[in-house]
Amino acid sequence: RGVKQLRFQTAQFGVWSSTASIGFANMQAIENSVSKVENEAQSLEGTFLKECMPYDMRSAQVGDVQMCGENYKDVLVLTDSGDAWAYFNLKGNYITIEFDLSHVDGTETRSKTLQIYLDGEQKYTYEVRPEDYIQHVKIDVRGVKQLRFQTAQFGVWSSTASIGFANMQATK
Repeated sequence: RGVKQLRFQTAQFGVWSSTASIGFANMQAIENSVSKVENEAQSLEGTFLKECMPYDMRSAQVGDVQMCGENYKDVLVLTDSGDAWAYFNLKGNYITIEFDLSHVDGTETRSKTLQIYLDGEQKYTYEVRPEDYIQHVKIDVRGVKQLRFQTAQFGVWSSTASIGFANMQATK
């Protein structure tokens, strides 16, 4: 009661690097001041990420960033030292997904290639360069069950350059 933020954090002892993951399924909260209908409307408001978070990510996170000098909230960010990815379970429920794509300010100034896979097949490729302005991207995902965003970097193995997906919206 009265809690504004709930945070789960893992701790690891004795091993510096691990790819082990844990999951939380079917989590529910009991509302006492907001009706269920109002709560559902609020949770679906805004971005696609409020409705459909990635179920598997590598070198990815969601947070607030700056791109092209503008502040953005709830941005999916892929930062890699090789490849980074985010998988979404669309369940065939969407027609289009659109977002603003750009280099994240304050990260290494290297170009990235974004590959977009629909049900395991690479369908779209976008070059993201630090000097470019934000690109608005709209992709057709009609009937698609799995969406994957993946970065690729050529010529340099290790980089901390990041790309961001802001204002993600989906049409059902």
